[in-house]
Amino acid sequence: MGTFFHPITLIGPQGQQRTVGALVDTSKLFASFPASLLVDLGVTELERRADASLGHIEAELEGHRLTIMCVFEADDEPARIGRHTLDTFLLEADLEGERLEPKTFRLVQHF
Repeated sequence: MGTFFHPITLIGPQGQQRTVGALVDTSKLFASFPASLLVDLGVTELERRADASLGHIEAELEGHRLTIMCVFEADDEPARIGRHTLDTFLLEADLEGERLEPKTFRLVQHF
């Protein structure tokens, strides 16, 4: 499990932006952000599953801007970057260096 803080910029549907320090938490699947922050940015709930409200938000990490799935979290919980977000951005957590690095992968040829 990786746990260190890294900035992530969230971009609402009308272009409003907010950069937050988010906990890189590889034990979590999706990114999660305080619900009030997502609502302030204009993000709407797309689906409710079990106890979670899910939505999409545009995010910027390491100079790249992509759309990610996010969970509307309780306002007293920290923002979190989960595995799905890291995979979306082709990043991995360097736990010792407490930083994000480009994911290394090999092209596999099937014969």
